Amino acid sequence: KLAHEVLATDDEVDALFHELIGKVRNELREDGSRLDELLPLMLVSKHIERIADLATNIAEDAIYLVDGEIVRHGRHHVTRED
Repeated sequence: KLAHEVLATDDEVDALFHELIGKVRNELREDGSRLDELLPLMLVSKHIERIADLATNIAEDAIYLVDGEIVRHGRHHVTRED
């Protein structure tokens, strides 16, 4: 169950990452002098997004090991139960 929740959370992290990148782009278009303060934010957010991807890979492997179900490459439908 937790592995399936990780898959759902990855989608949320991806959405937040893309939202942040869009906001940073807009800020840079308005004021390019803010590059030095915004670039680290972009880099950190990219690393967090990558960590979520790696956690997803681990969760997919765990699901396969426990259930024998292949859920890689979009072969799963994920919903998050709050």
